[in-house]
Amino acid sequence: MNKIKDLNFKIKILEEKKNSNIYENYSDELIKLSLYIPKSEDNSKIINRLKSFCETLSLTLYSVDFSSPYEIKNYSKSDNINVMNLYAIPVDVEIKGSYENLCNFIKCCEEDERICQIKSLDIKRNEQSYIAHLQILYYYLKSVEVEEDFGSDNLVNN
Repeated sequence: MNKIKDLNFKIKILEEKKNSNIYENYSDELIKLSLYIPKSEDNSKIINRLKSFCETLSLTLYSVDFSSPYEIKNYSKSDNINVMNLYAIPVDVEIKGSYENLCNFIKCCEEDERICQIKSLDIKRNEQSYIAHLQILYYYLKSVEVEEDFGSDNLVNN
């Protein structure tokens, strides 16, 4: 949670600087930060990353199933994280390969630029390989922005 709070804080500072025209390269920094914790689900990018890990590690990707995103609310009020509108997307993944490559897949997920958490892991031995069932939580920030429309403020959910 601390890593997510820190990134959210940096994003807010950059957005404030963007709005006040103090910081010229804000868009580059915001793009970098949005790789860690995007402002939308980005399911296609998740699939592409998982496929890439499997191809690199010679693993077979059997399935990727997305569940409905949900808002993260289980933290103390002192975390001040409610302002972030933090959501998690549960992704069930089934892969097959050597035990070593399955471990490396987990390491790739943990070290990936996009913040995620391996919620559950079940590895079973097959005749010549292993099959892993994982549930991975991918996080994103759902922001609320104010846009001007003919002089009035409208709230738009991203």
